Amino acid sequence: MEDQDGGRLDTGRHWKTSRSWSRLAEFLFFCVVLLANAPRAVDSQGAMKSVVRFQANGIARTDTLLRYRKKVPAMRGFTVCFRIRLLQARDEDAVFSYAVEDEANEIYLGLNFKKQIFILACCSNPVYEELALSIDLKQWLSVCVALDLDDKIWHLSAGGLTSSGKVKIGRDDGFAVREGGLLLLGQDQDILDGGLNKFQSLHADLSDLRFYDYVLPESVMKSYTECSIHINVVPKIGFQDLEKDFDLLNVDLFESYEGSFCSKDNNFTIVLPEPRTFKDSALVCHTSGGTLSVPYTSADKRKLYETAEPYDSRCSESTIDSFWLGVRGDPETQEWRHYYSNTPLSYTNFAYGSGLNISQESNCVSFVASANTVESRHGIWFSMNCFEERCAICHFNKVEVLHARGLCVESEFDRDYFLSFENNSISFSGVYYSQIVKNPAVTDPVTGITSYGSWTLFRLDKPDIQATLEMTSPTDYPIGFNTWIVKNDRCGQYNMTLVLTSCGFGTVFLQ
Repeated sequence: MEDQDGGRLDTGRHWKTSRSWSRLAEFLFFCVVLLANAPRAVDSQGAMKSVVRFQANGIARTDTLLRYRKKVPAMRGFTVCFRIRLLQARDEDAVFSYAVEDEANEIYLGLNFKKQIFILACCSNPVYEELALSIDLKQWLSVCVALDLDDKIWHLSAGGLTSSGKVKIGRDDGFAVREGGLLLLGQDQDILDGGLNKFQSLHADLSDLRFYDYVLPESVMKSYTECSIHINVVPKIGFQDLEKDFDLLNVDLFESYEGSFCSKDNNFTIVLPEPRTFKDSALVCHTSGGTLSVPYTSADKRKLYETAEPYDSRCSESTIDSFWLGVRGDPETQEWRHYYSNTPLSYTNFAYGSGLNISQESNCVSFVASANTVESRHGIWFSMNCFEERCAICHFNKVEVLHARGLCVESEFDRDYFLSFENNSISFSGVYYSQIVKNPAVTDPVTGITSYGSWTLFRLDKPDIQATLEMTSPTDYPIGFNTWIVKNDRCGQYNMTLVLTSCGFGTVFLQ
């Protein structure tokens, strides 16, 4: 192990006798840190924080990264904290890669979505740990990891949950992280400043990264990851001045409120802007892993109105109640119930005279999200015939994975997808490298016949590998059983029958 001047550190008696003084200084320092960071809640907004988006176009690549411009010190312990939101996974999601001349993994921190683990490597590889970690796509995760090289203990905190353990190494002599190397964020170095692999890169949003050249108290790490404190101690390396401290290569920068990183509410809604019957609307929500939305309070009603209103003109031209709610009426009990759980509702918001009499002909509920009516009618409910057509507002508790069955073993397409709404259009993102996008209708110049459009499945990093699904109606989605026309996949097929569906919900019986 080398000191800051490149010489060997004495690991004998001097190190052993000085260690007690080091421990005393460490204890006093921790007391200062704890006092400086007395717990106080981060409010729903908090301060604005810089966010770095890696691989904004979704293409796995090696030229999108942050390169630290300054010197990394030698150290016998460290803590790294950060907030991350995976937009897609890679074979391995490289977050932090510090390499020196003869060792690529002097410090390496990464995620493996498939295995649901956090990877910690250090110090010429006597340290390599795979630590269990729950990782979701498109949801913020706050992480702190620390390594004590004296006591050979690791600590991991994520989402307020902490764990620790002994480092599994074979040698007992002192060792440390060496100085003078190169730190990259968003890529994994296999050699110093090189050997990058697009399958070990990062497609994610990263914020509030903090690197300390000592081990933070576990209570501070825990509080950081549950957003109950601000760490007021300035880190050795951080995002305080990104453009001064880092070379920013092919990344996007934006700002977000600090409170958004630790929201406990992972629910979200997606509007499917094509009119369908109630049954078909429920079906497309369920096969995508969601349910039709139901407001339970006036606050829910306002939020749902704000979500749906931008799509009102696409959903109806002749009515103000353009959306379905997940509500059904029971003609026998004259109760309005949640259509899936069958639970009676304690909150309703029917227009005057509507919803008083439940019949088989009018036992579904539509929702007003039109700006072309007086404000008092925003979010009003109407009793409606279930065979009318309205747009669906799908509610998701989290990102739900849809499984693609029918691909050959050699296929380069992803096996898992999730419904996404980006740039004002519906798509299905592969968990790793693929995407399914909708193509607009096309008019044949000879016949004058206009198609309904199509869906294209393709590899983002290999766009010549693709498959096409022709639509037979304007409401067709690429879920369920469908036959695709394939080009350039390894399966050697021309036609492929693919089943794309979520297994998260049972069958919904709707009359």
